[in-house]
Amino acid sequence: MSHTSKEPPSQYAAGDLPSNPPEGTVAYDKTNQKMVAFKNSSWGDFGGSGGVGSTTYMRLNVAGEIGQIKGDITSQKVDDQVNSGGGYGNNTNTKGLVIGTSCTNIGSSSFYYFVGLTGDLVIPDSVTWIGTVGDNFGDSGVFAGATYGPNLTIGKNVKNVGQWDFAFNNNLINVNCYITKTIIDSGRGEVFLANQNMQTIHVRADDDTWTAGGGQTIGDSASQVTVIKDL
Repeated sequence: MSHTSKEPPSQYAAGDLPSNPPEGTVAYDKTNQKMVAFKNSSWGDFGGSGGVGSTTYMRLNVAGEIGQIKGDITSQKVDDQVNSGGGYGNNTNTKGLVIGTSCTNIGSSSFYYFVGLTGDLVIPDSVTWIGTVGDNFGDSGVFAGATYGPNLTIGKNVKNVGQWDFAFNNNLINVNCYITKTIIDSGRGEVFLANQNMQTIHVRADDDTWTAGGGQTIGDSASQVTVIKDL
């Protein structure tokens, strides 16, 4: 049984948006014809920012259709949400993604080549696995080819990443990553493959597996990256 649903958000003129709704409220701004979300005590563009409550929201088209996923995200759940856009592979129908804090696992290839995504991507601290649980760094490609950016934050409790999980995205410039370099390199070294514009990666200040400084290569993938140890 699918645990997904499509529930259209409330629609408001820009000046009529509620002044103090619950954090995570999503609405459609009729004046500016875009999705907005209430986060950090103000309304902001619904791109890929995090911090909007427990439910994962997917903006399925420019008209404001919203898909919701409660709990973990698997390829099948995403496929259910975007079926009209051709399923989870090579998807152009999904424009925005906000991952809710009830999510602990993001399944293999869930957002593979979601080339319509805009805005930063934040994977919340609730997530512990990216790729199928127990896949031991297998071929996962969870966000391979997706067009989010320019910033990616990988939650501080993620324990696993796999090959190509964040590869093939020229929009990606900066990554906040709490994972050790040992784990990144163990993911067959191609976690950030072919991200040609990636410039910086921020890591834990006390993580000795990373060396601060510029001109570095991350695994066999991103090169000429500056490592900043300040998380």
